[in-house]
Amino acid sequence: GTALVDGGNVSGSTTTNLTITALTTNEVDTYFVVVSNAYGSVTSANASVTINAAPIITVPPASQNVAVSNTATFTVTASGTGPLAYRWLKNGVMLTNGTIIYGGATPGGPQVGPLKNQTVTGATVSGATLSILALANVSTNDSGNYSVIITNIYGRITSSVATLAVLTPPRITVQPANGVTIIGTNMAFAVTATGSGPLNFQWFKNGLPLADGGNISGSRTNILKISAPAMADAGTYSVVINNLVGSVTSTGATLTILIPPVIVSQPAGQSIVISNPVTLSVSATGTAPLRYQWRKAGVAIAGATNAAYSLATVKTTDAAAYSVVITNLAGSVTSSNATLTVLLPPVFTLQATNRAVNIGTNTVFRATITGTAPFSFQWFKDGQTLADGGNISGSTSNVLTLSVLTTNAAGAYSLAVSNAAGLITSSNAWLLVLLPPVIVAQPASLSAVVSNAVNFSVVAAGTAPLHYQWRKGGAAIVGATNAIYTITSARTNDAGIFSVAVTNLAGSVISSNATLTVLVPPAFTKQAGNRTVGAGSNTVFTATVTGTAPFQFQWLKHGTPLTNGANISGAQSNILTITSITRKNAGAYSLAVTNLAGGIVSSNAVLTLYVPPSSGGGGGGGIDNVVISTKVGSGLNPPALKSLPTLSLAIAPATLPTGTYAAKVAPNSGSIVTLTASGMAGANYILQGSADCIHWTNLQTNGASAQGVIQFIDPDAATLPARFYRLAAP
Repeated sequence: GTALVDGGNVSGSTTTNLTITALTTNEVDTYFVVVSNAYGSVTSANASVTINAAPIITVPPASQNVAVSNTATFTVTASGTGPLAYRWLKNGVMLTNGTIIYGGATPGGPQVGPLKNQTVTGATVSGATLSILALANVSTNDSGNYSVIITNIYGRITSSVATLAVLTPPRITVQPANGVTIIGTNMAFAVTATGSGPLNFQWFKNGLPLADGGNISGSRTNILKISAPAMADAGTYSVVINNLVGSVTSTGATLTILIPPVIVSQPAGQSIVISNPVTLSVSATGTAPLRYQWRKAGVAIAGATNAAYSLATVKTTDAAAYSVVITNLAGSVTSSNATLTVLLPPVFTLQATNRAVNIGTNTVFRATITGTAPFSFQWFKDGQTLADGGNISGSTSNVLTLSVLTTNAAGAYSLAVSNAAGLITSSNAWLLVLLPPVIVAQPASLSAVVSNAVNFSVVAAGTAPLHYQWRKGGAAIVGATNAIYTITSARTNDAGIFSVAVTNLAGSVISSNATLTVLVPPAFTKQAGNRTVGAGSNTVFTATVTGTAPFQFQWLKHGTPLTNGANISGAQSNILTITSITRKNAGAYSLAVTNLAGGIVSSNAVLTLYVPPSSGGGGGGGIDNVVISTKVGSGLNPPALKSLPTLSLAIAPATLPTGTYAAKVAPNSGSIVTLTASGMAGANYILQGSADCIHWTNLQTNGASAQGVIQFIDPDAATLPARFYRLAAP
């Protein structure tokens, strides 16, 4: 429908012959001619121009990236005389419609990947002989170089290679986790993903993309770092990950910024009166919840877990330094100490007591107080305030001193004490001015026979009541508290020096000493014993007495007083000596003793004349230094002696039975008896003596030597007509 004009490869456009030279596909079209004259025009039938040409690719297939499992499509555009035939190839191997099998002998398919006897499936091919090749459900095995061969009856042409890259879209394997951090402490969010690289990351906060800068770094990496985060950095963080074939968005991760506790208002120290309530409090900021733990002297208080700690009734034991530890998830802080001082009102531990003092003397009223210092003191007399001056000092202290007292000082004194916790007033302390006692008549010394009554008395004057305390040897006598002290029956131990202390509220006075002498009648402590003596020998009767000296002694024979003379001496003493005894001296002797308190007569001591038997050997005569050797045992009876002992008498232990052995010795005047025995080394033994072998007296105790030898000396032997000896173990 477009009129041609001559030019280029066209000529004769207005003639009967149209000429087109060097035909191209541009000239392939339908042509017609319009013939006209003055009378009209006519249009010819159409005439077509066709060019027979080999195929030419005008639009080659393009390389592409496709996500795994998706469909890849390659398209080619070609010109040329039809019909055109297409054959698509992968890596130079022709494709056929259907599922690609990799690794086996697949008609039209390549041998790639696994071994021949192993196969894996690839994409499903359609359009292998068309201008559009479709690969459905591609896998990474389908990646490769694709091309197409186009043919017609005039020729063939192979397209350029189009590369198919089958990529895995990104997938998050580890999501970013929520984060909690303390303000100012670095924080990071991390994500782990798989997929065909390169993977691209973009972090977001609250849906808005982040960029590196300030305290943000790694906004386009898998790790987002936030340095020194502030409260403004709190929020929800996520990341978008993409590659050439897809993208994925993570879940949101919340960043929580914690603020450690900060004390805004410290607990304050307080002074509280005992038994009153008190509350210690603290004010703090920081990320909730805040937890509190109050402490006393550094030790946690059970249950004290609030911002305020209260005590309903303060005790002295509550006084201490208190603090509180405040914690949250971000940390802890300890307050400064708040000192609780428990104020104690004044309490008297000692009050002033009543005073009774002598006129002209000094006195002191004293009180002691507990409580919280400092204290204020004020003394009063009869309810009137006292002031220092004159004979008064200490009127505003706890000790009031009154000097050179007069009767005007008498009265009721009290003390008022105050401190920060309260006021207290003492009870009254009375002051009396008194006269001390004076003794008018002193007690007198007395003598009394034992068992008789004794009365001591004193007369005294002074302010009543007067109190008496009799003393003996300076020690108070229990119950002796009257002006008269009576002993109803005097005993020897009542003898002594007596005095009396007289006291009243003004003082005391002690009497002069009065001596009590108790006269004791004589009494025998040892009486003379019976004597058996030989004719011509000497003997002694001895007695000892107790009682009040001096004593008067008188020996009696058969009740008749003896006088000194002839062979008698000591008739008026406690020792009667009779020398050169004859038969007329035999008889019963007694001793009469008297003193100021009475008299006593001893029992009779019988003197018997002893006549020894005649001797067959050895004989009488004087015996000095008699040595007796014997064996120690337990018997009481001595062996019979065949003759009187001579200078030495040995008793063989082997010939005598076991027992205690004794020997009878009758020395002359002046004789000394020495006794030797054998016993156990180191053991003690008692020497006993007797005049009749019935009544035994302990004379001496001696120890045996290392050789077992025991020796005794009897110096009294010279005074005795006869004595028996024996040894006994203690």
